[in-house]
Parts: sequence; structure tokens; C-alpha cells
Amino acid sequence: MDYIKLGIIISVAIFLYLAFREYFSEGGGGFHDWVTNPDYRKAASDYFAARAALVVPDDISESEIRGMVERLFVEKDQDFNKERLKLVGIKALPFLIEALEDPQTAVKMFSKDGHALAERSPFERICNILEPLAPPSAVGALSRYIVHDNEHFRVYAALAMANIGTAECIPHTLKSLTDQNPQVCTFGMYGIDRGITAQRSEKAFLDAVFPTLIELLTRDDLSTTRTAPELLLAIDRDRATEILISSASLTVDNDRSHYNLLALNNAKVKIPHERLLPFLKTVKPLIDKYPHSYEYSAALVSYALNPDSNAEEVIQSELNSAEEVVRTGAGEAIVILHGVLDAYEYALKRMDDVGFDNLPSPLKHYLAVRIYDSEVNNGGHTQFFANSSGGHWMESLDGLKEMGAHERAKVLEEAIKLFGVSGPSRNGENRHKELAKLVSRHRKLFESLDQRYYSCTEDVNVLLAKYAVQNKQHFMEGARSEDSPLHIV
Repeated sequence: MDYIKLGIIISVAIFLYLAFREYFSEGGGGFHDWVTNPDYRKAASDYFAARAALVVPDDISESEIRGMVERLFVEKDQDFNKERLKLVGIKALPFLIEALEDPQTAVKMFSKDGHALAERSPFERICNILEPLAPPSAVGALSRYIVHDNEHFRVYAALAMANIGTAECIPHTLKSLTDQNPQVCTFGMYGIDRGITAQRSEKAFLDAVFPTLIELLTRDDLSTTRTAPELLLAIDRDRATEILISSASLTVDNDRSHYNLLALNNAKVKIPHERLLPFLKTVKPLIDKYPHSYEYSAALVSYALNPDSNAEEVIQSELNSAEEVVRTGAGEAIVILHGVLDAYEYALKRMDDVGFDNLPSPLKHYLAVRIYDSEVNNGGHTQFFANSSGGHWMESLDGLKEMGAHERAKVLEEAIKLFGVSGPSRNGENRHKELAKLVSRHRKLFESLDQRYYSCTEDVNVLLAKYAVQNKQHFMEGARSEDSPLHIV
């Protein structure tokens, strides 16, 4: 797949960490090293190929499994020991529970010299391996970590316990959800979400945590954000909706209104006009102050999900708002109003089905522009060309021009010219070699192009939204180009 889902391009530094953890732990490495040394690309590719090729024999012995579990206590894992244990699966469970009950597991921590993404303890590794198993038999062994003095252990115990989701987990998960440390509370909710997603959470468990999740809607530290309302909606949609659109929740005096609306929108809940329209009217004069711009933006999307005869006029007028956050919400809303519920996800799904090269041009241009913009905003043009998305520079350029983003297109054109008459290679390995030479000579020039791009005045989110509406026959199943005339201005 050429593009990473969820709209987020993972930094190359993360891949480097995985491929060169020892190098990073010694303080070396960085994105510039990745760009200027293409050999890193091959090493990273070899790393992932080796990881993907892992196998565990069906007749693996108990002594071998025990040895693998014991190696979880060795900080540097040079041969994918944790990943191999995941492949062992249920056969490893007795030994993992035995390790949880070992007193050293409750005290052993790794050094603080490693990369921030590395596991910090054998306990964390064990919890990661247990996640897909979600074994009820581990509840007893996990329970003592729920009240551990060290928050690190409470965090991963909260995640593992809630992920199991049986009635026996209720008192322990409730303790995590009311923990004074916000990360413990958050990870407890992540565990609930994983259990719901895997359809293994027992009804008694979900019924028991529901009231505490309601209380978390107003937790002072804002650790709950969208998670608490989304979980409430997942557990009992009707009951949660009544709570989230109540006069106490949907008000400018509630600094969680934004998160509640995002959760409702994500669940495609149609908020009644008698609740939504007064809120829109009240919050609009306040959009120059945080968090009201976010509230108004989310409410515009809610309006599109349940429109009336005035919705299009209201939403279109906000496409030119002075507030970027409001423009983004209006862009999302106008697309929904025209029947395209999620242009990006739809485009990604079509690419999964037929491949990027076989997409119709509007979908190619939409994806290429969206990812180009994300890449450059994340790590500059060097990140764009270094990653697989850089192979679609031509579609990015054509898309920017078609959408009317001529300022940004000019910047990309100048970046492309640095590679010569033919432009960057479509082959990722060759393009990386070309980029390495260019960055070594013209690093400041790339940085200058980045700054020019950041200074462009065109709103990419609005342009993408208009483009999706204008080409909506390509962004929705069964739609036709002659459907309702468009008046996007």
C-alpha cells in the first residue's frame, strides 16, 4: 500500500528506530542520516522482511517456550523474541502467567537510555504478547499490578485487564478508570475499546463501566478527550446520545463539547435541530476564542449529518471563514452534505481494491495531494520524496493545479526541478539515492522550499473538499455525475 491510513504519515525516524534500535540507543541517527544514506533504506527493508518471515515450529517444546519467556527479561532483543512468542500463541500462556507471578516482574525495569518507543519493562512486553489472547486466566496475576506503586505497571495492567473484559475484570478496571494518574485512566479506556472491537467484552462488564465512563466526561485533566464519549456510544448508543446532547453537555460552558460532538459525528448520530441549532447560534460569535472554534467546526459537521433547508448556505459561508479550524470543519461538512461521508477513507478503500495506478484520476489526485500536504507539513519535502508517496509526485502536482492551489504547485514544481529534467525517479530506491545527493548539496534550499510551502495561503483542506464534491461520482458507490447540481464557491 502506497499510503498510510488514518491520515497520519509515520515518521521515518520510527522505522529507523525499529531497524537500528541499538544505533539509536547510543544516541546516533536521525532523519537527516536516513535521507543522506540510502543504505539505511535497504537495512530497514531487510529488517521488515526478516520480521515478516518469522515462523515457529508446530512442535516447539515447552523448554524452548520457557526459554523465550525468560529472554523477555533481557533488554536488547536481537532476534525478534517477543514477536516469536506472539506466534507461539496460546501455548505460551502458562509460562507468561508464571512470569507475571514472578516477584522480579513487578520490579524489573529497563534502562532509560533506549528510544522512547522501546518497551520499558518485561511486564510491558508480557502485556503486549497477551493482548491478542486476552486470557481470563490472567486476571488474577494481573490484578496486583493494578495497584502497583509505579504508574508504569498500572498503565499496562489497566490496558491488559480491560482488554479481557470479563465480569471478573470489573473491580480492577473501575479502579484503573478512577486512578489519579491520567495515563492509567486513558489506557484503561483503550483496553475497553480493544475488547469491544474484538467483540469479546461481556455485557456485564460493559454495563458496569458505563456509569464511570459518564463521570469521566467531566474529568478535570482532559485525559478522556473523545475516548469516553466514543466508548459510551459503542456500549449503548441511545443512552449515550441522550447524555451527550443534554443541555448540560452541549453548551459553550462545557469545554468538552468539542470532543462530545466529534464522537457523535464519528458515530454518525443525527443531533435534533432543537438541540443543535441553538448551540450553533450561541457558539458562532465566540469562534475567535479557544475552544469555541473547534466546537463550531464540529457542529457544522453535525449540521451536515442532519441538514435542513438552510444548511448548505450556512456551511458554504464558512468555507471562507477567517478561522482555519472553522474552514476545515466546513470543508468536511460540505462533502457530507453532498453524500460523500468520508472521501479519504473511500479513496483508500478503492486503492486497496484496485491499486493506485488503476484509480480514476480524481481519486489519484485527491490522495496524492492529501498525502503530499501531510508529508511536507510533517517532515518537509525531503520526507515526501524519501517515502513511497514521493513516487506519485506527478499526481500531486497535477492535483494541486486542478484544485487551484497554484502557490503550492509552484513550490512543488521547483522541488521537482532539483532532480533534473526527468524529475524524481518513480522507483523508491533510486529516488532515495537521488535525494541523498541533492540534500548533501542543497539542504538549505530544501528547507527554503519547505518554509515557502508553509507560508502559502491556499487552504488545502477546503480545496480537497471542493474537489471531492465536484467529482463526487468517483467518491461514492452508485453516484452519478448528473446528480444534484453543485454550487461550491
